[in-house]
Order: sequence, then structure tokens, then C-alpha cells
Amino acid sequence: MPTFLQHLGYFPAHIWYVATDGGSGTVDNAAAPFRTCCGSGSATKANPAAGDAVLFRGGTYAFLATPPTGTAGAPTILMSYPGELAEFDTAGTGFSALNLSYTVFDGFKFSANGSSAGLALGGYPANIDNSTNVILRHIESTRNKWGIVANTFTEYIVEDSVFHDNWPSTGCNSCEHGFYATNHDGYTNPGDNISSRNVKNFFVRRNLFYRNTYNGIQLNGRFSNAILEQNISYSNGIAGYSWETGVNHSTFRSNVAINNTTHGLVLYDYDAWCPVYNPGGVGSTCPYSENYNLIENFSVYNLGQDPSSGASSVNASTAVIVNNASTGTSIDMGHNTIRNIVAVVPDSGDHYHALEWSQASTGWPGTSTVAGIVFQKIGAGAGGSPIGYGPGSSYGYAPYSCATAATITTISGCTNADPKFAAVGTWDVPTAFDLRLQSSSPAIHAGTSAGAPTYDLLGNPFANPRSLGAYES
Repeated sequence: MPTFLQHLGYFPAHIWYVATDGGSGTVDNAAAPFRTCCGSGSATKANPAAGDAVLFRGGTYAFLATPPTGTAGAPTILMSYPGELAEFDTAGTGFSALNLSYTVFDGFKFSANGSSAGLALGGYPANIDNSTNVILRHIESTRNKWGIVANTFTEYIVEDSVFHDNWPSTGCNSCEHGFYATNHDGYTNPGDNISSRNVKNFFVRRNLFYRNTYNGIQLNGRFSNAILEQNISYSNGIAGYSWETGVNHSTFRSNVAINNTTHGLVLYDYDAWCPVYNPGGVGSTCPYSENYNLIENFSVYNLGQDPSSGASSVNASTAVIVNNASTGTSIDMGHNTIRNIVAVVPDSGDHYHALEWSQASTGWPGTSTVAGIVFQKIGAGAGGSPIGYGPGSSYGYAPYSCATAATITTISGCTNADPKFAAVGTWDVPTAFDLRLQSSSPAIHAGTSAGAPTYDLLGNPFANPRSLGAYES
């Protein structure tokens, strides 16, 4: 087993084995597993130290483990035994994981914790320094209030995992996001002094988010150098991806969104966050700017139908929306770059669009850049404008065509045409969608190559020039 773990990049000092039928165990002996984890005082409880690994044999567990935090040179490894699945499926079980650093969670399933998160991570009290360098890998989380919640941290990786069906019909209580990442640093209690610190270096890649009551994944608060790449998010109750109240200098690339009730990606500022976490900044310094972000190679197909019922949601089904609902006077939601986008979105009378800035007279489109977009608007009375800026004359957003959009933003490579995805489905059969491009697609090799990602969602290299969207072809 040590050799196999080294092949995965894990080099534990000792290996502790835990099994549902374990007993008084022996460290480094797979034939003598423990029954529970983690701590001293019981012969049946594994007692790992920083730098050790704990391997859980397949089965369902019903205890709450408090693992030791790792160190920079000796991370703690918690994982299912290779080829097996360890599941925690009872409320209040799993891992007590607040204030952990240098810890890896690999291969677990968290389910049926209906009133809380499948796994709760981050610093408590809210302090970025309390939790750093945590990796979530090969995780499944379902039937929880949140699939995973992580508050106030730095240097996290979430990869190759699935967050799904955190949904009322599965028994969760007040279900919300598939993955909920927040930053409340400096706000331990209402009225605390404001902190300007960002959560930094949050890497989210190659994950699935689907059928979550709110958003597939939401980042809320100040984040910088968040990188979301090669993810798929579909059939969520609000948006596929949500960046709120302060995501800046971050990257969103090679992602897919399919038939979420509202938007593919939303950048959103709102006041309700501020009275709780920064009451002194309401209407002035809070909420925070969402600027200098890069959004590229995004594939979106929105039918404008609620994925749970089929009800119409045409008025909220954009590919990307920059939406300010706050009264803050110092907010900047411009200086963003949007490029290599391919999108199909619903419309009615040219009131709803692939890209939207909801608030007029901000000038935010003018400091942003749109480079490369193939879009198609579907539905009765669908118009031909890719961009909406400010309220429309009667409803929706004021339309700007490929030509007239040049009066509000820097735009190039704009095409109104069927992108010719490989296959599309219906609101109730999301697995029928395949957003790879047919060979005759106008999005093939139509993108800008400057600074674009090296690999598409499937790991294939992008050509030069690159195709639009998350897939090279």
C-alpha cells in the first residue's frame, strides 16, 4: 500500500486502517483495522498524527471524526481505501474539519445531512489564517443543505468531484448550493472592523454540479485568484455558477452550463450581505467590486425552463450577467474580459440576451472587453442582439446588436448563428446535451488565442486559432 499511495503523490509516515467491522487495530496493518477515528483513549480508535494517512474500508460509517491538522511538510491524508467507497450518511457524522490545514480528503461520499453541509471547512472564528492548503478530491456530496461549505480560507483545491441533488425532494432541509465558498474574514461578530483580505488561490476543476436547489457553486465575498476550469454545471435551481459580493482578479475558463433555471454565470452585488458583515460600509465601501476577471471559453445552453418543473424562466436565462442590486457608490463591476463564448439562450422580442449588464449608466461595459462570441437566441419572437445593457423600454434589457454594441463596449468576433452543438436535449433530459461542436460550426477556430487556455474541458489541446466554448471540437 505505501508504494501505491506514493504513486498518487501521498507519502505518509504511517497508515491507519478503519473498517465498519474493525476493532482493536494496529497501525500499518491492513489486516487489523480500527473501528473509528480519530484520537487517543481507545484501542478501537485510530490515532493518526500530522503526516499520517487514514484509509477507510468500503461501507457506511456513523461517527464524527476529528482528524489532526497537517503541516506543510507532513499533510494528513484521509481517504477511502483504493477501489472502495466510504460513506457517511447520517446527520452529524463525517469529519469535524474546521481550522484544518494541509489536509487531503480523497474518495468519500457525504449524504443525507439534510440540515447542514456534507462537509464544513474553513477557519472558525472567521480568519483566513486558520485554514490553508486543503484538497478535496474524488468527493461525492448529495442530499445535504450544502454539498460542501467552506468559509474563510486560502489555498484550497476542489477537483474531480460531484455535488448533486442537494434538492428538497431528496430530504434536505432548506437546501442551497452544491458548493458554497464564502469569505467572512474580519467579521466574527456584526460590527467588527472591516477586513480587506481576500480568499486567495481557490482552484476548482473538473467537477460536476447538478440538481442543486440554489447555484451549482457559489463564491460569496472577497476572492482573488479563484480559478474555475473544466467544470460542468446543469439543472440547478438558480445559476450554474455564481460569483457574489467581491470576486476579483479571478479566472473562469473552459466551463459548461446547461439548462440552469437562470444564468450560466452571474456576477452579482447586493446590499443584504453588508448589514451583517460590514454595517459601517453599507452604501459606500460594501459590497465590493467584482472586476478584473477573465471569463473565457464558456459553453452555455439555456432553454429558459425550470429544470424541476419545465416552467418558463425566459426572463432570467442569460449566459453571463453582471448584475448590481446594491446601493454602493464605489463599486466597479467593469474591467472584465469576456472572450471565446458560445451560447444558446431563450428570448422574447429581443429583450433577453447572451450577455447582460443590468444597470444602465455605469460605464462598466465600456471598461470591459468582449472578444469572440457565437450566439443563438431561441423562442417565439427571438431577436438578434447579443448584449443587453440597462432596462429595456418595457421589460428585460435594452438590446445591442453586434454592430451597435461597439458604442458601449469593445467587441469583436460577434456572430449571430446556430453554433451547431453535437446534440441538444430537453429540460427534463439534460444528459442528452453534448456541447461539443460539429465540424460545420461557426465557432470552430473562431476564437482569439491571446492568453486563452491551453486545454479544453476534455483535456484536448486547443488549436491555434482556438475554437469558441469549452471544447476545441
